[in-house]
Amino acid sequence: MKKRAQSGMNAAILVLLISALIILYVLFLPAEERRDLLNETDGDGSSIVNNNEEEILLRAYPGTLDKFDEADDKDIPNVYLFQSTEATEIDSVNAFCIRNGIFDKTTKKAEFIVDDLDNSDNIILTFSPTKSKGELIINLNNENIFQQEVGINPPPVKLKKRLLDEENILEFSVSPVGWKFWTTNEYCLNNVRIIGDITDLSRQESQNIFTLSSEEYRNLEKAKLKFVPYCGKAAEVGVLDVMINNRNIYSAMPVCDDAVEQEFTTSILRDGENKVIFKTNKGSYSIEQIQVLLNTEESPSKLYYFEINESLWKKIEKNDIEVKIRIEFADVVGDVERDDRMTEFSNEDVKRAILNINGHRREIDQEADIYEKYLTAFSTNSAANTTLVQKGNNYIEIVPLKTLRINELLVYTVD
Repeated sequence: MKKRAQSGMNAAILVLLISALIILYVLFLPAEERRDLLNETDGDGSSIVNNNEEEILLRAYPGTLDKFDEADDKDIPNVYLFQSTEATEIDSVNAFCIRNGIFDKTTKKAEFIVDDLDNSDNIILTFSPTKSKGELIINLNNENIFQQEVGINPPPVKLKKRLLDEENILEFSVSPVGWKFWTTNEYCLNNVRIIGDITDLSRQESQNIFTLSSEEYRNLEKAKLKFVPYCGKAAEVGVLDVMINNRNIYSAMPVCDDAVEQEFTTSILRDGENKVIFKTNKGSYSIEQIQVLLNTEESPSKLYYFEINESLWKKIEKNDIEVKIRIEFADVVGDVERDDRMTEFSNEDVKRAILNINGHRREIDQEADIYEKYLTAFSTNSAANTTLVQKGNNYIEIVPLKTLRINELLVYTVD
């Protein structure tokens, strides 16, 4: 008997301990989860939908809906691309004298740099002698390029491009006197200059910016770049490249004076600033009538479907259950400016939309984050004048009257 009593007492203690743990678990649950578990109601009397899937007819997450009809095409200023080639002094050398005699021999080395050898042509050496006796010898990077007697106005000495590097050395010397050992050959040179035709490519590229608003960016469907390239002879121009946000969307030899329309994927565009670059590798272009043409979605609305089967419809007709819609909004943060000093209600916080339920239109115009309405008219609690749902297929369309952010849309049954 004692063993049985002891066993019964242990079982009772175990039940009490488990019950206490369950109560503590429920107490420490977050408020929303506790209400879902206990099927409680909000303080304002609105019912909280539990997770019974049979009671939920539609659950959707619309996200952001914009009141947005169409995007404005973006006009970009005219672009002028051209290459300029000018005779430019690459370097110069101070005046000097060189000699060659039995007891007196001097030479001169001069270093110079060609910064952009690929775009440098017709490089020459010019100088003016004040003394000249014997043959003047000039070497470029250890290659002889000139050896002869010169007068007062010598012609320029061409520096062959194949002999040039980025860093170069010119060496000046005078021929030997030969059998006239008692004399000295001598040259004194001034105005020593290295000159070349330098092509400036920096003006063969142009950059512009166009801006997309958040609403335009979210609703983009197609994008196209349009421009008219004006140029001279086709043989005098090179390939025209167009890049948007560093993605090449056009690379071709356009027909001069003919409009170009190039469609491109909207995925390369950004919310905010977008960079467009025109550039060429040869010749000159005048790019005019530049536009970024934007196509947006035809309708900003969202359309959802749900079904009411025959058995559920019979319960609705008998007033056993009702159908309710619940929309949970979120504030549109960041898309509008707010004044923290404002204490009164701001129009920016209003949620405004049209609900089209099977052809019945209802307007939402409220500040609250939750919108709840009965869709059936069999209850005295119903705010509708007629039953908005029907047996079989049903639809709900949300048409925003301003930018909205909707966390969740629910259509569900309530007892």
